Amino acid sequence: MYQHVEAVTDVKQINRAAIGIFLCNFLTMEISIVGLLAVVFAADLATATVPMLTLVQHGVGTKMMTVVKKGYAYLGYAALITLFIPFVIHAIGTKGKEI
Repeated sequence: MYQHVEAVTDVKQINRAAIGIFLCNFLTMEISIVGLLAVVFAADLATATVPMLTLVQHGVGTKMMTVVKKGYAYLGYAALITLFIPFVIHAIGTKGKEI
């Protein structure tokens, strides 16, 4: 999506981007560590063919799985709004020349 970015004009922008990248990477790593801890509570995940499916069906906090079900639905809506619709609008606007 390089066509959606602008040139850097200030050192403050670089610093802000570096801090944002650091925070995103940090949060992503923390979330994956918490996800790996699920194996401690559900031993079936270590040998499952599709661990995420096993986690959703029988995993940690089965009362919370509605949370996963609803979360994935909202994630789909978010992807539709932030990825698919802008892509289609851009493709229509450029008549497919920049895809």
